[in-house]
Amino acid sequence: MPRSIPTFHSLARVALFLWFGCGVMVALDVDVHAAEIVVLKSSDVGYYTQAVQGFRQALPAHAHMIEYTLREGATDAREIGQSIRAGHPDLVLAVGLNAALTAKLEIPDLPVVFCLVLNPELHGLPAGNMTGVLMKIPHQQQLESIKSIAPGARRIGVLYDEHHQAAAISSAKLQAKLLGLQLIGSAVTKRGGVPGALMALLPQIDLLWVLPDHTVVTDESLPFLLESTFDAKIPLFGFSSTFVQRGALGALVIEPLDAGTQAAQLAAAILRDPATGGLRMVQPNHPKLVLNLNTAEYLGLTIAPDLVHMASRLYGGPGAFASQGNQTNIAP
Repeated sequence: MPRSIPTFHSLARVALFLWFGCGVMVALDVDVHAAEIVVLKSSDVGYYTQAVQGFRQALPAHAHMIEYTLREGATDAREIGQSIRAGHPDLVLAVGLNAALTAKLEIPDLPVVFCLVLNPELHGLPAGNMTGVLMKIPHQQQLESIKSIAPGARRIGVLYDEHHQAAAISSAKLQAKLLGLQLIGSAVTKRGGVPGALMALLPQIDLLWVLPDHTVVTDESLPFLLESTFDAKIPLFGFSSTFVQRGALGALVIEPLDAGTQAAQLAAAILRDPATGGLRMVQPNHPKLVLNLNTAEYLGLTIAPDLVHMASRLYGGPGAFASQGNQTNIAP
């Protein structure tokens, strides 16, 4: 039997506090009908839970939320999709790739906002009823961060899947040149080619820049990337706090709490006016710098105090590199 959905008639005025790239918090008054929202998480990990927390905090208290978490197997996804459709919620928040794909396949007739999905275009996202928050940080912004934390690194190496990233790398080379850097790319066509490509690249570079590339970066390849650069005393700059926690010098990351808050902004626009359901995907508002001070010391680098102060997270202390007791999967 379908769930009985309560009908709300009152209006709630809320202030959505949104961070912009300049780091200033701006209050945006939004009229939103108290709504029925379903939250669908890819798994029950802290990374996704933080995004849901940011989403909840940024929406009106009158918004009624029901939460589902995917388990293993396609049957579970279909059953959850059927349950969500039967309830006729006003909007669905999908957190993580599996949740977004489930929403695409099983919930085609409801507005969906997704977040914490790397490279959504590789998975046919978004569908016509979907929009979301991108995880892509502009290459120029990343290169500027690299130049700031490792000013002596002029030759920047990058591994990339030539089938999906070739055009982006060509553009990044031009941006690097404008910053006085040389971007040295090494293309790979399959995951098994990563070790050989990395070992050939290391003697040519001063720093390795790791992009969100599903061919290059996997749970299996990450330890090799970290250990090889560490042994060669080559800094690694990545896109995930997991990298930095396990020994990378730094990363520019999208904090899940911020992604959830930004997803709430999109949701509020759709709830206020359903005709805006076709909103374009939005860029992340304010990426955060994460640093590993132990790694900097090991590499003989002195990071400017203002950068250390600006970092949202600092890793350090005994055993910070490749801590065997806290090796989480790459998020998201």
